[in-house]
Amino acid sequence: SPPSVPLHGYSKRYYGPYPHYWSYRFITFVGKESATGAPKGFWTADATFGYDKYNYWKDFSASDGSAAITNHEKSDKCYHQMHVGHCSGREVRLLEKRVLEQRTLLSERSDSNMTEAFWVAEVVDKATGDTLMRGYAFNEHCMGTL
Repeated sequence: SPPSVPLHGYSKRYYGPYPHYWSYRFITFVGKESATGAPKGFWTADATFGYDKYNYWKDFSASDGSAAITNHEKSDKCYHQMHVGHCSGREVRLLEKRVLEQRTLLSERSDSNMTEAFWVAEVVDKATGDTLMRGYAFNEHCMGTL
């Protein structure tokens, strides 16, 4: 079963003088380090709002519930390829055969298609192939117009 980790909420608001096309993928992960069993988490994004690129990978401490950012990787080191998020020698893999729940939302007003899914996931060191963390991930992917 998913780990019980109290966390404060996280929310973003999209606004700006952008062209009305967008595409994004967000992955939020909560799990445990393989070596120590310590609770860990991160959120990562690969997004395009108009012509602006917006990528990141933010690690957070989940032990006290405050979601304090412990590391913030810059956009030139982070990207996503479908069910895998990459950053600085590590990757989060959403295990394709382990989708726990999935929903697709269609918006006629904005001509967008958004899929949200809850996955079993693992974080891997790309150089060694070692599993660094195992846990659960929420993946949101959207493409379309505003």
